[in-house]
Amino acid sequence: MGESVVTRILSALGYERRSAIMDDLLAGRRSGAISPSGVPVSSALVAGIPAVHAAVTFAAESVASLPMRIWRGEGPARERVTGAWQSRLFRGSPNPVQDAFSFWETVQSSLDFRSNAYVWKSKDAAGRVVQLWALHPDQVSSSSDGTFDVLFNGVGVTPDEVKRYGSVKVDRSTILHIRGRGGMGRLVSPSPISLFRTALGIIAAKQQYEATIYRHGAAGGLVVSFPAGITKPQADQWRESFDSDHAGVYNAGKTKVVGYGATVTAMGLTQKDAEFVDAMALSVADVSRIFRVPAWFLGIDAKTDRPVSPEHEQDRWMRHGLVPRLHRIEAAINADVDLFGAAEIYAAFDTAGMIRGDLATEAEISLKKVQSGQWLLDEARAKDGLPPLPDGLGKIPHPVPVGGSPYGVPLPAKKEDSDE
Repeated sequence: MGESVVTRILSALGYERRSAIMDDLLAGRRSGAISPSGVPVSSALVAGIPAVHAAVTFAAESVASLPMRIWRGEGPARERVTGAWQSRLFRGSPNPVQDAFSFWETVQSSLDFRSNAYVWKSKDAAGRVVQLWALHPDQVSSSSDGTFDVLFNGVGVTPDEVKRYGSVKVDRSTILHIRGRGGMGRLVSPSPISLFRTALGIIAAKQQYEATIYRHGAAGGLVVSFPAGITKPQADQWRESFDSDHAGVYNAGKTKVVGYGATVTAMGLTQKDAEFVDAMALSVADVSRIFRVPAWFLGIDAKTDRPVSPEHEQDRWMRHGLVPRLHRIEAAINADVDLFGAAEIYAAFDTAGMIRGDLATEAEISLKKVQSGQWLLDEARAKDGLPPLPDGLGKIPHPVPVGGSPYGVPLPAKKEDSDE
């Protein structure tokens, strides 16, 4: 492949020196704003909350598990297109570094965790898109004039045409911006971290509080009383020495030796400590609401919201959680002039087979589809991994009329006209 359009743009524009703020963002070191809980809420801190990580991963893997297909037509007339260049672009790996699963996982994780996803479009000399690269959202900052500053410093993926580290300004001919929820018309959607800083800060504070309990020992701490004559510097020195030898769960059970005539009294867990688990359960419920994932997946026993069946559970996630995510990505891709624009074909995830029942239910569904004429026998057999029937028998339709099967069932006797 010859010199691409993007390569020429990079050569013409040159690179800008990367900022220290962006370096901090990419390294996860930026502290973030202080929440009312008193904890600085940063992306790195929120990502370390187990419930948040589970919620974002669950949604991202659900999207990444579905193949992206190219289609023509709607409804019953919809058919898959395999010969278009867009079909080849979305078939297999979108670039040499990211396979299809990791590509869509990055896109959806960016949308759930940052409310914005950015895809770099690599083009050939003719201007046709030949590769797609899912960027880390912290690599990209947008401007009001519709341009993007993209930073390459080895943290996220680097397209083939980018030859050295630095920052480059590009426009929508290079970046596909998939906008997430919220913002009411803003160019960039606000991230959940900024929208729900208070709730996430409380969760982080509870997590740090729990860590403090274990760091100092689950007993809740000790009170040490010294006799008169012991100065504060002596008491502080004794405390530091004692903590280094006895504090924390790893030092539990050790024989404690005290001096200076000190008296040691253990402090029990307070009512606040005892209610900690219940408080964390409420926090996990907040994570379920913020990131729109099922409460049951995060381990919450939602007694008032239990599904009727596993199929009902899957259907609810499909309708209210997964489908809106899929449509958001599809709408952005199909609106991009470099990918589809006014083309008659369009991109959409293939969701066939998403809702699955137990073996008996699946067998009954297959039987009814064959009897109704929706499937041929060979199609039903293929679902079970079986080969076609010999001599083309599996390609003969077997519809069953209302009232019973015509095979082996005698028709009712025809009444003869009487002479009377």
